Amino acid sequence: MATTQLLDQIINEQETLIFPHFTADDAFEIGIHLRQTARTLHSKIPVSIRITLATGQIIFSTLTTGPAVADSESWLRRKTNAVFRRGIG
Repeated sequence: MATTQLLDQIINEQETLIFPHFTADDAFEIGIHLRQTARTLHSKIPVSIRITLATGQIIFSTLTTGPAVADSESWLRRKTNAVFRRGIG
């Protein structure tokens, strides 16, 4: 896929993937789905998944397989801070 096509796809997803509601149960369902998908696609690679509210409250966090690399928690915290600061993913 060409870079411009991929960028158009990402922009479209960002504009259209809006939840009518988002509860802790929704986060759990999404988190479980992401974990199962990651385990299927990358069974031997540890993948960290975290869903955090805008308030900073972590409502879902998991690792697909262990052990994680030593700085996974630090990376997740920095990524979350960047999203809150700049509103980007």
